[in-house]
Amino acid sequence: MSRTAIEEKVLDCVEPVVKAQGLFLEDVKVSERSETVVRIIVDLEEGTYLVSSDDLQEVSWKISEALDAADPIEQAYTLEISTPGAERKLHTPRHYRRSLNRLVEIKLADKSELRGFIREVGESELTLEEEAKAPKPGMKPKPGKLVTVSFENISKARVRVDFGSLKD
Repeated sequence: MSRTAIEEKVLDCVEPVVKAQGLFLEDVKVSERSETVVRIIVDLEEGTYLVSSDDLQEVSWKISEALDAADPIEQAYTLEISTPGAERKLHTPRHYRRSLNRLVEIKLADKSELRGFIREVGESELTLEEEAKAPKPGMKPKPGKLVTVSFENISKARVRVDFGSLKD
């Protein structure tokens, strides 16, 4: 992913601030259409916990202060700071590790698709428990089949919100 010169300036300014708050700088985007919008995406480095609203608020203040002091953007802009979201796209092994035990949809290079729960993540592959389907309506589903998928065979992947069953 290539960044513009302004995005690089913003990244250089905010990355140390984000790290100092114990967070990971996921992405920086600067959109310069009718108004300039600076979007900064933060996340946790590891684990399956979520960034708390208190942590997000604190890092937002710190980022705003750092940008005001460094002034990397000449014109007025709107600053948006958020997390990747509940249904984030997955691109790196870290993304998959952060989504351990979550429901995902994966499109493979051969155009086939998988849907299931990430159970293990290695350096070059992951193990997915395919989403189980009930044999007949009203019956409990059987555990899904475990499938190992190489990262190089994945063309797209996204976390999906799992609402679970109301019959538990």
